[in-house]
Amino acid sequence: MACPVNQTTTLVFPEPLKQLRSQSREAALLGLSVEQTKPMGVITVRPTTLAARGTIEFRGPTRVLRVMLEAAAEGTGREVRLGAPPSPPVEERSVAALPPASPAPPAAQGPPPLDLQGLLRATPRTIDRREGLPGQRPMILKDALFGDDLVWLRFHLEGGASDRVDRVWWEKGDITTYVQEASGKDLRIVVQIPRAAVSKKTRVSLKVAAGPAYRFALTPSTLTSFFKELFK
Repeated sequence: MACPVNQTTTLVFPEPLKQLRSQSREAALLGLSVEQTKPMGVITVRPTTLAARGTIEFRGPTRVLRVMLEAAAEGTGREVRLGAPPSPPVEERSVAALPPASPAPPAAQGPPPLDLQGLLRATPRTIDRREGLPGQRPMILKDALFGDDLVWLRFHLEGGASDRVDRVWWEKGDITTYVQEASGKDLRIVVQIPRAAVSKKTRVSLKVAAGPAYRFALTPSTLTSFFKELFK
């Protein structure tokens, strides 16, 4: 999809936004911003350079949509509605024959989406901590991004582009807000955790499907002085 440079293109998705996946560098160049998550997902794109391009993945309650975005030299901003809400077939029946309505069950609550806006505003701090036993693919905690309320940890599984992480957890239980994607030969994972819950005892673990688990200690003595700010 062509998005004119220095113009705002608004993308409207057909259902609530549960998760939005995009590489952080591509999102920054495209000027990607989440405007609302429900009742329909709405994001805006405002590229500032012709080099901006990338693919975003929208995940809603019932569908997944992937959109390739590319900056264009000409054009004006516009609103684009993607997909269409499903329309169930209507059965012709008389009003008298309809059964009494029953209350709909509550919708299942999925994990909160990655805070993309906060992630784009955060500043990365290099860590490069490596974990893994001999013979295992190394998992590297490349850096961390520090926000007012959230912390994002970015991991690389070297040579693991075809692998998948099937569980992330810490001492407080499972972490459900994370995204992963192949990047060349590696697998990149971004994990989002609340800043207020991080302590000197925090340990984040990642389990590769049909593979090993990796454990990272978030302590000021084993990482960088950056984490000392979390424990004040």
